[in-house]
Amino acid sequence: MNEALVASRELNMQIGAEGIVLMKNADNVLPLKKGSNVTMFGHRSYNPMTGGGGSGAGKVGVYGVPFTDLVAGVENSSLSVNKGVENVYRKAIKEAGNTTQEGFTLSTANERPVSILKDIEDSYGRYADAAIITLGRSGSEGSDIKMKNCDGHSNKEDHFLQLEDNEIALIKYVKKHFDKVIVLVNSANTLELGELNAEKTEDNLGVDAILHIGHLGNDGAAHLGDILDGTISPSGRTVDTWINDLTTSPSYANFSSLTQNGGADNTAGWNNNLYNPDGTVNASYHYAEYSDSIYVGYKYYETAYDDIKSGSYANITDADKWYNDQVTYPFGYGLSYTSFKWQLVGAGQGEIKSANETVTLKVKVTNTGKVAGKDVVQMYVNPPYTLGGIEKSSANLVAFAKTDTLKPGESQTVTLQCVAQDFASFDWNDANGNGHTGYELEAGDYVISVNNNAHEEAFSVTRTVKEDIECKTDYTTGETIKAVFSQDEGVWAEYNSVIMSLKDNLMSRVDFTSVPVAATIANRTMSQGFVDAVKSLDMHGSYKDEATDPWYVSEKPANWVQENDPDNNRDDGMVDTLLRDMAGVNYQEYKVVDGKVVIGTDADSQKWEEFLNKLTWGEMLRLVQYGWYGRQSLDSIGMVFQADTDGPQHLGSSTEWISNRAPGVLYPGTCWVAGVIQASTYNSELMEAVGESIGSEGLFQNVQGWYGPGMNTHRSPFGGRNFEYFSEDGYLAGKIASSVVRGVSSKGIVTFIKHFALNEQEADRDTLFTSATEQSIREIYLKPFEMCIKEGHSMGIMTSKNRIGKVSAEANAALNNEIVRGEWGFKGTIITDAYTGQDCKTVDLMLRAGTDVPLGGIGRRNATGSHYVEKNRWDAATNMVYVSPANEHVIYNSETVTDDQLTVASPTLYYAVRRAALHLLFTAANSSGNYNGLVNGQNEITLNWTTKTSFVYHTYLTKDWTLSNVKIIEGSLPKGVTLDSEGVFKGDCSEAEAGTYTVKIQCVADGWIGLESYINQHPSSQHNDMNNTKIPEDSRIDAIRKPVEITVTIVVG
Repeated sequence: MNEALVASRELNMQIGAEGIVLMKNADNVLPLKKGSNVTMFGHRSYNPMTGGGGSGAGKVGVYGVPFTDLVAGVENSSLSVNKGVENVYRKAIKEAGNTTQEGFTLSTANERPVSILKDIEDSYGRYADAAIITLGRSGSEGSDIKMKNCDGHSNKEDHFLQLEDNEIALIKYVKKHFDKVIVLVNSANTLELGELNAEKTEDNLGVDAILHIGHLGNDGAAHLGDILDGTISPSGRTVDTWINDLTTSPSYANFSSLTQNGGADNTAGWNNNLYNPDGTVNASYHYAEYSDSIYVGYKYYETAYDDIKSGSYANITDADKWYNDQVTYPFGYGLSYTSFKWQLVGAGQGEIKSANETVTLKVKVTNTGKVAGKDVVQMYVNPPYTLGGIEKSSANLVAFAKTDTLKPGESQTVTLQCVAQDFASFDWNDANGNGHTGYELEAGDYVISVNNNAHEEAFSVTRTVKEDIECKTDYTTGETIKAVFSQDEGVWAEYNSVIMSLKDNLMSRVDFTSVPVAATIANRTMSQGFVDAVKSLDMHGSYKDEATDPWYVSEKPANWVQENDPDNNRDDGMVDTLLRDMAGVNYQEYKVVDGKVVIGTDADSQKWEEFLNKLTWGEMLRLVQYGWYGRQSLDSIGMVFQADTDGPQHLGSSTEWISNRAPGVLYPGTCWVAGVIQASTYNSELMEAVGESIGSEGLFQNVQGWYGPGMNTHRSPFGGRNFEYFSEDGYLAGKIASSVVRGVSSKGIVTFIKHFALNEQEADRDTLFTSATEQSIREIYLKPFEMCIKEGHSMGIMTSKNRIGKVSAEANAALNNEIVRGEWGFKGTIITDAYTGQDCKTVDLMLRAGTDVPLGGIGRRNATGSHYVEKNRWDAATNMVYVSPANEHVIYNSETVTDDQLTVASPTLYYAVRRAALHLLFTAANSSGNYNGLVNGQNEITLNWTTKTSFVYHTYLTKDWTLSNVKIIEGSLPKGVTLDSEGVFKGDCSEAEAGTYTVKIQCVADGWIGLESYINQHPSSQHNDMNNTKIPEDSRIDAIRKPVEITVTIVVG
């Protein structure tokens, strides 16, 4: 494990080296001269934010790898730090009780007053080459960033992402004492930096240089000094748009609790509650209106800029002034110490004739500067737009590439590639009147540009679509694309995601002169019909199933039978096919057509049918009801408990929740650099290597599932969990996340990508009604998940707690059945977020809707009965499950319901449970928890040898496996027989006594998963020349092999 952690540390260091973004560098103040003496100021210089709070939090320095803080990171280079000032800050931190990174739901940056520095000013002269100020912010699960009334601000209208009073005073103080002032932004959330970015004068807050360092985990600061002194040229790029006034963003008024609309003391009484038809507040229902539509982040600012530039608005004519007043740093922006020249060396030409046509650009990148460095090339598309038609952004990232380290004069050609259907817009309301709702490529010119960032175009090519192309099928899976969140009638009408006032308040490109205002009480007042519909969804049972439901089954398939075990005491070996035998066996997803279950006729699907028939009804119920941090054991099929762990930033940081059921679970793994800086690397190859290391650590920890990565979108800079997520852009987030997922999955660890879907705010997440158009849902918020399933091949999903429209995410058949399992072809397990039995969260409905198990059950906290399926009885004679015909109050009260009251057959419940069991077992069979089918104590070989026979015998487990490190750990061989390290018996039995010899051998079976592991290589090496390496080979765990015991019985006769 220690070797794995060392390997992970190297990758973590490289994320920091490539992810730190140089945002300002006036007069090339950076890099500093090697050997410079610097003074570091600010509370966060000595107590940095390394991550956020909640399940996505990380813990530094607790797993055997020393924590590299900012001071150590600076001193790892040629630079020296003023120890006198350091001692003053560390003393102040200790006296305040802040010896470690304190709480995460902060309303203050905790900056110290400059008065603590008055007695140390005489030290500045010896460390005057530069001053470094660190500004820190963080967020947490369960709450969003404070938008008013923040501690440390004399103006209570200020929000947490503005500079607080002591920070302003510190910057002014430092500017008076130092010529060069560098600011490190230690935050995953974007801050208001307009004043710092201004041209530096004596009487403003302008500084010389600004670097975004984000949350650097345990090791991400290790190369900070190397960046400052020029050993490494920065190559990170922004993943969000940084704006001058966050209160003017399109999402501001309709985010979180809405109290920001009522001033510092909220005298107007703003809240985000829904209101009952009689005008009273509903304390249990809250509302989030995605009135910003698809115009999230740069998609708004770049589109508005282009429209102003084209003369769309009479009252705003100077596009550059408007943009500079709004935007501090564009999306995809970052500076370097060197310069690059780009040349377009390959591009497709002419008409785009089909949606699945590949679009390719090739760009030659040449380093024209004086130092080595990496560059990032980005490709955007500007689709044709008709005023009042389908909403479209004029800038949409569709590809990017990062070069290797290029020395001065060196060149590399990068390829940018996508599919024409990636240019398509989702017409959710048939805005163009052609009768089609769904993705389409409208006729017109598509300008495909190669950019430095979202705002700076280098060059472009134009491709034309002559006639509208309706994209009716998914170009990856071939499945039909249906508009399931946009229907006013029919089977999907219940799932319409546009509720309350969204239609009236929706942002449109028709008029970008103002951003959306907050949804008023009138906007948030429910009709009686709405209330009734919601209450109907709050609990479910078979008595509610109707023939019009997409999951309704009128009769079970004739070949469905379950083993009978009324006493529930089956043990290992009761069935002749074990879980390990199902590894690599695929299946076709069940479909319900006219009340009948359609099962795949292929051999693999039929093998699963035979396997499922070997389970009892009780065993299937156990699988689908109890999902607290893992998949339950089933002795009858040789399935051990498969443990899951939280920690998008820190795998295994929550092992105490599973250690009682998985005693092999070890200490936490690496505390990684947080997601924002991971994405800022724009390096998919690096992030896949990170995924491999996360997976390897999971093997050592004996966990089989990871609740990560976090996939939600930075809709607002005030999002409490932005540190856990990657970007405001769905494509960038999806590309980086799918690389991580692919790496983790290669080790057999199941990634439960989360939180699916529209979990962009933390406030009231358990009771939140989210209203959004299907266009924004698909183009922005589902995109990272879609890419992780199609490109990363994730076998797990964790749903969110909010509702989409009226229907909660885990009980949303449109989302989980139709889109995920149908359109995207997902094969695997969907689980809920931590399950506490809230309204509209019954296992019965979620099983029908495509979610397989609640994150609750055995071992969960505050257990209640509401997470179980309805009271039921299995009848072996009819091979059917029976339920009560009564209402939910009887269904869920097991104490008052007797078996003789369970008289109604429910083939729908049977179907829902069996299908979920299939998903869970498929995931388990193809995860590391199946140990490649190798289970100690179940591997036996019997050899029959005659005397006086010379022989050579190769032992093997399967024909595809190679054995090594073979040794005898128990028993002895017959005289004259030897066993070598590769599992080869040699010799003869001429002198051996007749009889039976039993020996137990241990060996290593080569494979791609394992609990205890041998690592081929991890030599230590110097890493201060990160510019001159790609993924360090010594940072990859290249072989994971599991020691296996084999019992060999030798009969000599």
